[in-house]
Amino acid sequence: MKTLNKTLSLVLVLVMVLGLFGVASAADFKDKAEIENVEAVNTMAALNIINGKNGNVFDPTGTVTRAEMSKMICVALNGGKEPVLGTTANPTYSDIQGHWAAGYIEYCSTLGIVAGMGDGTFAPDATVTGSQAAKMMLVAMNYKADVFGFTGPAWETRVNVEANKAGLYDDLGGLNASEGLSRDNAAQLIYNGIFAGMMELSWQQNANGEITQTYKLNTNKNIASEKFDLETAFAKLEDVSYDSVDKDYDTTFTGALVNNTADGRFNNAVACDVDYSDYFMMNVKVLFSEDVNGNIKVYGVYPNKSSVVLAGVVGQLSEATINTSDIVLNGTTYKFDTTVLGTALYNFNDNAS
Repeated sequence: MKTLNKTLSLVLVLVMVLGLFGVASAADFKDKAEIENVEAVNTMAALNIINGKNGNVFDPTGTVTRAEMSKMICVALNGGKEPVLGTTANPTYSDIQGHWAAGYIEYCSTLGIVAGMGDGTFAPDATVTGSQAAKMMLVAMNYKADVFGFTGPAWETRVNVEANKAGLYDDLGGLNASEGLSRDNAAQLIYNGIFAGMMELSWQQNANGEITQTYKLNTNKNIASEKFDLETAFAKLEDVSYDSVDKDYDTTFTGALVNNTADGRFNNAVACDVDYSDYFMMNVKVLFSEDVNGNIKVYGVYPNKSSVVLAGVVGQLSEATINTSDIVLNGTTYKFDTTVLGTALYNFNDNAS
């Protein structure tokens, strides 16, 4: 056991287990404290796939309709942009004429992403279930409905099997796929889907000239990279300063890795629309894209799920007692994985006790 008695101390930074302290939400919704899938919601909002409601609220527990899910899938497949949609005098479904989402529904129907209720209607304002949403997402990921059995009496069971294998239900503990999907969970499901691998179709011909089709999962290809040019970097966030001229935040990421390779694009400060200073000195995941001119646009910065920073002015702290599993600050015990003691930030006397 060691006791650290601080002398010329300024700031103590500790990397603690996630959950001791909340992390800030980048999306500035008034009800952001109620959002459970923070990273997914922030990313979907940044990519323009899912938006808030009037009054700048997200309404995480509100349910998603079949029409709303059609729009979100449609926008995702168009890189976050509103696609050019037309109207038809003879709609595919009898109940979508004049509906605000008619164009999105027709778009998704053409691609086989959505299907009707079996009676010629679509029920656009009915709540979408988890299984229905998963089926739509899987088809958007190039899973062919007829090949994978997403039609017929057992469609839901087959969808759930493939959705679990593809990771669509990850971080959705307690989800009942047969019930209505909340906006919070819809964001997580789509988030999982756009970063999951896509199915690829290939043809093979044997010696007799017979052609067979083969579907294979390509884990190196996904909607995020194909439609949004998104990349993921892992780095430490070491500095944030506000640029009053450009009205953004110059953010410095050090040790950035993309595909486990050092990436020189992060050697200089990156302009961000959001203040990520809450993640100071934390290891973070950065979602970004790069245009043809080499300009980097950051869509999200998220702390590693294993860590969160506890920072405090030393004058507000008494002594810190450290052992291999926890740290006691002012009489309160905190569990931790790793402790980072920045010697450049403070000095201390190391006394064994």
